[in-house]
Amino acid sequence: MALHNDQEQAVADMSSRWVTLPNALSLLRLALAPVVVWLVLTGSIQALALALVLMIIAELTDFFDGYLARALRQESEIGRLIDPVCDVIYHVSVFLAFVKQGWMAPWMLFVIYARDLGVPYVRTLARQRGVDIGVRFSGKIKTGVHGVAQIAVVLVALGWVSRTFVGMDTIFAVLLIATVASLISLADYMMAAFGK
Repeated sequence: MALHNDQEQAVADMSSRWVTLPNALSLLRLALAPVVVWLVLTGSIQALALALVLMIIAELTDFFDGYLARALRQESEIGRLIDPVCDVIYHVSVFLAFVKQGWMAPWMLFVIYARDLGVPYVRTLARQRGVDIGVRFSGKIKTGVHGVAQIAVVLVALGWVSRTFVGMDTIFAVLLIATVASLISLADYMMAAFGK
């Protein structure tokens, strides 16, 4: 009987760590990914306007999940795993829709995806060498830049922002900045892992 109660308590403890508002916000961002992709691929003004609203909501969830986790003292290992995974799936999905629409060069998506795939391996290799690398500031900046770039692309597609930016096509310029942010972040993680 005591064993059964201990098992129930263990399950309840696990659920309380897993089912939190910050984790729900991260998972909401993940759930928004296919909807935003579908709306972007639909391509109508109405669909893009709705996609823009959902993209802003998705970026707000990315800010508030971490903020609330700290404020409510609900930081957890599962939350530290869910948040970046949801970020990567969401942003890469939207970038993939941009490639399909012809707004983004495939090589840019390759660089962005390679960074997001490579950093966990770099962190694992570093851990094997006794170096524990937490989330780097460059990773947070990269995520923010990706969110802003995606919103800017949709604003341009809607015609609400100029198509030219300092003599360049605005969409290409903001996506180039997003790509460079990924490269800088990857270099930062590699330096932290192997630079010593």
